Amino acid sequence: EGEACSPFRCFDEVHPGTGADLAWFTITPAGSMTVRACNSGEINVTIVMTDSGGTYLGGVDTSRQTVLVKVLPVNDQPRFEFSRGLDLFMLEGSVAAVPLLTNISAGRCELSQAMTFSLLPITFCVPACLPFPHADPALTPLQIGPDCHSDDSQPLAGSEALFTPGGARQLFDDGTMVELLANGTLKYSLAPFRHGEVVVRVVLSDGCKYYAANFTLHVLPVDSAP
Repeated sequence: EGEACSPFRCFDEVHPGTGADLAWFTITPAGSMTVRACNSGEINVTIVMTDSGGTYLGGVDTSRQTVLVKVLPVNDQPRFEFSRGLDLFMLEGSVAAVPLLTNISAGRCELSQAMTFSLLPITFCVPACLPFPHADPALTPLQIGPDCHSDDSQPLAGSEALFTPGGARQLFDDGTMVELLANGTLKYSLAPFRHGEVVVRVVLSDGCKYYAANFTLHVLPVDSAP
């Protein structure tokens, strides 16, 4: 995948400041070979052996052999970082796209790997919401229930309430949660007049290995006219 990803040309990046002599391929006088490779690939290496007899009277003091060194790939764990910290604050009823993740990587020199994101609610606390006893359902509903504290959180098993249209604890609009794009952008559409907190686990998978980390989504209430 380019010269930078060849088997033996990346120690300057992996170990910065080590200088040019990186000793990536060495052979001892006894014939033992040591290969230090940081990427997969293959390369032809010519081994030259010279003795001290010289070439006087047609002598030969050098022997050459070429070997093909193949470095087999080992899958790296994908990685990402949160660009906005571990807490994300939104206003109830808002619709937007915000950068959430940065430094998304399938692993060193594994650019061709396909990666997928998954979002899983771990716990949530959404105060119950009931409408005013009024004939016009479009009027602002009344927020009731406690503020969110750690002991109010519900487990994952009850998280479908977050997406149930018209439910007392619906937090996300249109029965959906959020969408996380490949570039780390989070798209969301929040239900109006609903606030609370959700701990969300982000999982990045390359089909074999995965990396997961949590962030807390805080949906803040917006005061409505009495």
